[in-house]
Amino acid sequence: MTITYTLTGLDPVTIEPVQVGGSYAQLISVPNQIKGTLTYSFTAVDSSGNLVVTEPVEIDVLDDELPIPVIIGPTIIDQHMTVTFSGQGSTDNVGIETFTWFVAGQTVTGPVMNFTFDIAGDYIIELYTDDGTNPATRTTLALTVRDIDRPVIDLVVPDEIGNHLRLVANATGSTDNVGIASFSWKVILPGFDQVIRSGPVLDLDLNNILGEVYLHLTVRDEAGNSAEVTRMIQVKDLMAPTIIPHSNLTIVTGDRLTFSDLGSTDNIGISEYRWSVSGPENTRTLLGHEMIYYFSRSGEYKITLTLIDSSGNEAIDEFTVTVQDPDASTDSDSDGIPDIWEMDHGLDRLLDDAKLDPDSDTISNLDEYLHGTDPKNLDTDGDGLPDDWEIMFGFDPVTADNSSGDPDNDGITNIDEYIHNTDPTAVDKEQTRWDPTYLALGSVIVAVVALVLILIAMGYYLTNVQNMVRKKK
Repeated sequence: MTITYTLTGLDPVTIEPVQVGGSYAQLISVPNQIKGTLTYSFTAVDSSGNLVVTEPVEIDVLDDELPIPVIIGPTIIDQHMTVTFSGQGSTDNVGIETFTWFVAGQTVTGPVMNFTFDIAGDYIIELYTDDGTNPATRTTLALTVRDIDRPVIDLVVPDEIGNHLRLVANATGSTDNVGIASFSWKVILPGFDQVIRSGPVLDLDLNNILGEVYLHLTVRDEAGNSAEVTRMIQVKDLMAPTIIPHSNLTIVTGDRLTFSDLGSTDNIGISEYRWSVSGPENTRTLLGHEMIYYFSRSGEYKITLTLIDSSGNEAIDEFTVTVQDPDASTDSDSDGIPDIWEMDHGLDRLLDDAKLDPDSDTISNLDEYLHGTDPKNLDTDGDGLPDDWEIMFGFDPVTADNSSGDPDNDGITNIDEYIHNTDPTAVDKEQTRWDPTYLALGSVIVAVVALVLILIAMGYYLTNVQNMVRKKK
């Protein structure tokens, strides 16, 4: 008795079975890596040589062992690296038919996978192995992709700016693959003073700063990567002075006016005040904070004030002075005294000085004008009798010498009446008896008064001479 069996993929094997009592049995061992069909039949031969072969019997040999997947590869890499993962270490009793990889939403087949990780983060690498019979088995590998990308700085800042403006540097457009953690600013000012700030926007007051400002920005991401950028900003004075405009004026010939800048300002200071006067006479240019100008001729004068700061910025103010020849009806200050009379007598035609008394003779300027006397001479006609005394007693204080007159016929002249403080228009009985002593005393008084009047006249003359010299200058 023999038994012949065949396993899929192997050569037939014939062996003699074991007789157990009246039966024959044979234990057939199927190798672990074999699956398919086991076919066997018995062959019996008697002593006479007769042979009988049984019908073949087929038995399905099933694979009941799952594959064991294994991933070989790194667990930590840097961003942008291409990594090879191998599943060749995976095992199965009959052999693995397919390897299927899943990573970052993509599917790759084969025992080996190459993959480039451009995005930082944590990944799970999945491998499924399939032996064709049993359900596929899965294994995973945890992978950390370290961020090595620096932030991309998008900095918006002017190359040049006026120091009257605020410097605004904006880096809010900066980006990073994992997110920006911080913005750090270092500003180096002229003189090497430093300003440290943080945040995506820098806002800096540049008042009183001129020169080169260096701006250094450091941007860090969540992974600790950093990017830096440095910019130089030229801070200039681009602001012209703030000029206060003058109003147009109408004056009369002979006026001397003082003009000023009226308090005009500049952020760094005005370095030059330039006045240009273009009129009927000629064109003149004067420098200084103030300008004094004598308008000697009638006509229209165009005055231009140019303010220049230390950076060369200019501001211009133009105005017109119209000069008219005065007439008897012109009274600019409305004080009752015509301009022409005030100008002839050295008064200010633009100031209400009607009640003033520059010669201290108790006659106001207005009354001096009405009586025709000199407001700066207490004895206009120079006869030794003060204007106010002559006016009080009805004498002519302007043209007549009344000193020797005796209107009351008391034998005492007006000058003696003034000296003795008596009334020249009424007889004083006591004064008719003339005392020579009084005459001598009166003469002394008259001499003193005359000396005082001479000194006053000389002072007035010298003042007029000085004014004429200034006008010529």
